[in-house]
Amino acid sequence: MKRSGRVLTLALVQRFLYGGCTGLVLPAALLAQVPTRADSASQSLQEPLPVPRTASGITVDAALDEEAWQGALLIELNYEVRPGENVTPPVSTEVFLTFDEDNLYAAFRCYDPEPSAIRAHLRDRDTLGGDDWVALILDTFNDERRSFDFIVTAQGVQLDQIEAQSGEDPGWDAIWTSASRITSWGYAVEISIPFSSLRFQRTDGPQVWGFDAVRRYPRD
Repeated sequence: MKRSGRVLTLALVQRFLYGGCTGLVLPAALLAQVPTRADSASQSLQEPLPVPRTASGITVDAALDEEAWQGALLIELNYEVRPGENVTPPVSTEVFLTFDEDNLYAAFRCYDPEPSAIRAHLRDRDTLGGDDWVALILDTFNDERRSFDFIVTAQGVQLDQIEAQSGEDPGWDAIWTSASRITSWGYAVEISIPFSSLRFQRTDGPQVWGFDAVRRYPRD
């Protein structure tokens, strides 16, 4: 990612867009689609987290075996936000973030004590149903006014939308790549988002974006 010949740096600020902490969403009666964001007054902020830049290539296949992931920013989803409120989640989830000149990369390791119970079905794009999924939410202007949401199910079905104070725009279809893979320990998701698919402030200084990471764990 370059502007005016300078290589930019990227940092992320955790924004709790779902009314709690970055974390795990369990099934709830109201969770038919992506939940709406909380009021700005109730959102929490943390210090920016620098995202390491990678010089090695990433193949989006959900294998997560590239060297680039070894040096990526690692975030653990340590809170359940629905139906519990910021309690310890029943499963472990790791999120990795890195970038190169052209793309932002994200990977999820979703551990599951019973992988056979993972809900993963072939569906049309932008249709989540009741399946397991993960989401990366990007507030690229870091102003709590709009976010770009990228959601991938355990089967690899994509949903993308723009979420603003006025509501959601599920008709937005970005160019991005993802892959999912169910494993013996759970499932993995890998995402590549071209910077050209996003809108953000044009500056030669550091890019500081708000973000959230979410996992849906639908179990009875």
